[in-house]
Order: sequence, then C-alpha cells, then structure tokens
Amino acid sequence: MKHHPDLANQMLETFCHLNGHDSDFSNIKHYYHEFCQHVKVLPEEHKGPVWKRNKMEVRRLFISVMIRIYCPNLHRQHSSGLVYPYGFSRKISQTLNVGEDSISKLIRQVVADEKVYEDFRLKVDDIVDNIFSLKQLRGGKN
Repeated sequence: MKHHPDLANQMLETFCHLNGHDSDFSNIKHYYHEFCQHVKVLPEEHKGPVWKRNKMEVRRLFISVMIRIYCPNLHRQHSSGLVYPYGFSRKISQTLNVGEDSISKLIRQVVADEKVYEDFRLKVDDIVDNIFSLKQLRGGKN
C-alpha cells in the first residue's frame, strides 16, 4: 500500500463494490422510501399485487437498485443460477407485500434487463447515485 497507493485505493474500491454498499437488510424499507421520493411515487401505491405496467416498472427499478446496493456482483452471474445473500429476497418481499417467489423471479428478470437494456441500467445508476448522495449529505447515516 505504501509503494502503490493508487493501486491500493483502486483495489479497495473494487472490493467494496463486489461486496455491496450495505449488508443490513433492515435498511431496505428505508431505501424504499428514498427510492419512492426520487421517482416521485407514493410508497403504498406500489405495495402488494400490481397489474399495471408502469407500477411493475417501478418495482423492477427498486429491485435493481437493491441489487446494486446489497449484491452488485449478481450482475456478473448467469441469470438462471443466481446466488444472493440469505434473507435478501424475503426482506424485499416483506417491504413490497409480495410473495418471495415473485421477488425471486423479478430478481432474475432485472439482472438480465440490466445486461441488455442501457436505458434501464442508466435509470438505476441515477437512482443509486441519488440515494448515496443523500446518504453523504446526512453524514453516512440512513
């Protein structure tokens, strides 16, 4: 580290990115409210079963944002055999009042969507950047 501080910083950033920015799933509910503020929707409107395309899009964006925050390495895995931390899909399903099977299916879909659709990926980038800029303004607290 002393001899190559730039390389050390780059390696640390890569390591942090692989392991996620947060590991406490109890923060998912808080992130959901910040997410809803950013995309200008009411949190309760997007909980439970949704049948409208625009509401499903909001849910897909939220799940992708959570993947970026908690397990960004998921995007490097093949979408048919994703491995994510125990309790991740359960906490999202509790936050959105949706079955865990539905969330698992959506996780597979959004991982594939981020690989294929640049506009979807850019929306997720924008939301994640917004959430972390708010977090920095608060001094690193949720």
